[in-house]
Amino acid sequence: MADEPKYPLEKAAFAPGDQAMAESWLFSLDMIGPDNVRARLAQAGALGPGAAVPIGMVQHMTVGFAQQWLAWHDKLKSEREADFKRRQIFWTRTAALAACTAALAGGIGWAWTIFH
Repeated sequence: MADEPKYPLEKAAFAPGDQAMAESWLFSLDMIGPDNVRARLAQAGALGPGAAVPIGMVQHMTVGFAQQWLAWHDKLKSEREADFKRRQIFWTRTAALAACTAALAGGIGWAWTIFH
């Protein structure tokens, strides 16, 4: 997505010291997606956060970096879903209010026609 926020590398505890390498790690994670990263981490087992694991095109990525990226990505997804739910509730309520207003106007119009 074009307007999706960029992963905050400055807050990554297990990022490599080299900026270009960190960006290549992010590119690899973005390319294979959260579901595949989650599956790869599950395959790696109970390695510590400093352990190296191959993910995507990168042969030695720290488990902690991949876990932090995955948690960040899951948080974004949760926020998008919560925002969608809020908008859905707002528009459902708006439609219900509009339907009630139309029904009330129709009832008043019908009563006006009957009594006059």
